[in-house]
Amino acid sequence: MAPADTPASHPPRLLDQVRDRIRVKHYSIRTEDQYVFWIKRYIFFHGKRHPREMGAPEVESFLTDLAVRGRVAASTQNQALSALLFLYREVLGIDLPWLDNVTRAKQPQRLPVALTPTEVQAVLDRMDGVYGLMARLLYGTGMRLMECVRLRVKDVDFGRGEILIRDGKGAKDRVTMLPQALAAPLQAHLARRRLGYEDDVRNGCAAVWLPDALDKKYPNAATQWVWQYVFCSGSPSTDPRSGTIRRHHIDEKLLQRAMKKAVAEAGLNKLATPHTLRHSFATHLIESGAGWVPFAVEALDLRADLDSYPTEGAVLLAMDRAEFHMRPNGPDLDLAIRFAGLRADPSATGGTQLPPMRGLADLALDGASEGLPAGIAGLRGLSGTLRTFTLTLAGEEGARISGPFEIGMDGLIDARLDITVQNPAALAETLVEIFPDFQGQIQAAFTGLAAMGEEPTLPLMISRGNARLGFLSLGQIPPLD
Repeated sequence: MAPADTPASHPPRLLDQVRDRIRVKHYSIRTEDQYVFWIKRYIFFHGKRHPREMGAPEVESFLTDLAVRGRVAASTQNQALSALLFLYREVLGIDLPWLDNVTRAKQPQRLPVALTPTEVQAVLDRMDGVYGLMARLLYGTGMRLMECVRLRVKDVDFGRGEILIRDGKGAKDRVTMLPQALAAPLQAHLARRRLGYEDDVRNGCAAVWLPDALDKKYPNAATQWVWQYVFCSGSPSTDPRSGTIRRHHIDEKLLQRAMKKAVAEAGLNKLATPHTLRHSFATHLIESGAGWVPFAVEALDLRADLDSYPTEGAVLLAMDRAEFHMRPNGPDLDLAIRFAGLRADPSATGGTQLPPMRGLADLALDGASEGLPAGIAGLRGLSGTLRTFTLTLAGEEGARISGPFEIGMDGLIDARLDITVQNPAALAETLVEIFPDFQGQIQAAFTGLAAMGEEPTLPLMISRGNARLGFLSLGQIPPLD
């Protein structure tokens, strides 16, 4: 006799598959919510058709509708596209060629809002309690809003005057300074926070969320003091993924509202948010230190819009954004600079308007651990080694440059660099724009690179400012003034 019929096991629903895949890749709960939202909206937009039945026309019509009828911002349109790319590639396992050709909305280049020191003081004077302390930390450390909100007890080092920021933007850890003026208020806040924690322990609700299944490896860690959030919520809440009742961190919207109220009370005619304090931190730090980060800090992540800073004399190079990492290494200084929107002043390139470039430079400066002199002219006499300099052209890595360099006391540069060409066409196009008189020689040289195999290496020699790439003379580099 045949066994009784049993309900057939159904495969997980599409959105459940999306959630599972997002959690496998350790994306945040915010990303999960947004991706699920855009995928549902995409499906409903096309009359609840399954994504497997749709392709490029449906994706493009959805994105077009968002831009034309919905009038969404470029960042919102790109977020929707990222969600659909994740759906097709990661969940459905469909790597369709047309996905690479879908045009992303161009992000507008906007300068950030930065307050003057007087305006910052006026805002902070109107914020007290926990929100006042958090706002002062944002301005005094350069932390992002969520980095401050998610700060844990174990990551504050009063002895070293440092704050360790875990899992910041790009899933990177970094160290920033703890201002001395905030050490005592923060210790007093932690003392009050400890009393609330002890009450939670007695009531059995002291657990906090732990990353990467640490609660399985260390079952008691979730209730330990060191793992507690510095700024916690007023009451326990239910974890949306596990359903566990925990003490979560404070809601960032509360600080945003307190900041908005303080800005209004201060009478400022600026759209200042908590993130504005981070921009103000970067602006005031560079203005007061001639552009250099204090070297007592082992590693500092600093982003700033450098075009907004006052400069003296001619500016040969400018960039939209820069990020500095500095760390003393014995008598030397390790320096990493990530930049975006790098461009040359037309007056320095014979009137040529170069396309913005981006890249990453990693170098060691000889004997610079005590600090660098202020201004460009102060770089005279400096020497070091460029460990790697990756230049991105036309959206792809165009070249890697490495080798020793020296800046003479007269400002002239000497260097022996190797350039590994990764994108000959883009690099040739950029060189032609810089040196239009050598267009024929440049094109002939880079045509021959194809016969040298993948990623050929060319020598770049600079002797007393006279630059030569292989057999091609690039002319004289002006001294640093």
